[in-house]
Amino acid sequence: MKIIEEGRTFLREQGINQWQHGEPSREKIINDINEGISYVLEKSGEIVATAMLSSFDEDYEKSLTLWTTNSSYLAIHRISTASDLRNQGIAREIMEVIHILAKSQNINFLRIDTHLNNNIMRKFLSNFGFVEKK
Repeated sequence: MKIIEEGRTFLREQGINQWQHGEPSREKIINDINEGISYVLEKSGEIVATAMLSSFDEDYEKSLTLWTTNSSYLAIHRISTASDLRNQGIAREIMEVIHILAKSQNINFLRIDTHLNNNIMRKFLSNFGFVEKK
């Protein structure tokens, strides 16, 4: 939760409304853990990043026109890195691990969304090879 809260603070400092109204809540994160869809990246025994990964997203299923194919995918949500390690490649590292995980499960598509005003994340995703659908 510390990393989620640090992400919430970072977004607020950027003037971004994402995560500012109680979501993701502690209960949501606990539910993710219980469902086995909450992942963390550890370095030297410390959690440095977190993400929720799901092979199904109800909202994405409602917007099939956004996707060029409807085959299996891994949806990435609630990605956040430790604030004291920002700009040190941690986000890139967790994305690379997610990519490896998807490939190991024969999943060829990653899907992720972010707030329209989250230009930092949008640029990161673009640099990582994601293509925006409008």
